[in-house]
Amino acid sequence: MLPVISGNFFLNRKNTFMKLNINDRSVELNKGITMADLLKSEGLYKTPGFAVAVNEDVIPRKQWDSHHLSDGDSILIINPTQGG
Repeated sequence: MLPVISGNFFLNRKNTFMKLNINDRSVELNKGITMADLLKSEGLYKTPGFAVAVNEDVIPRKQWDSHHLSDGDSILIINPTQGG
């Protein structure tokens, strides 16, 4: 016998994701994640020497754990380089 799935199943599943733009790359991630979650998934959380901005506002490192991302956010990960 097949399990009964409520009519809201697909609606709920669709509503568990959000679209973000990360350095001009469109991605779909789970709703409710923090900047720290995103950076950990990208392998950058413990990497020194870079900055992140959300919708053109820089997010200080001390706020990464508490800054929740929202659907449609545009995220810029900046790795400064030295030049001469």
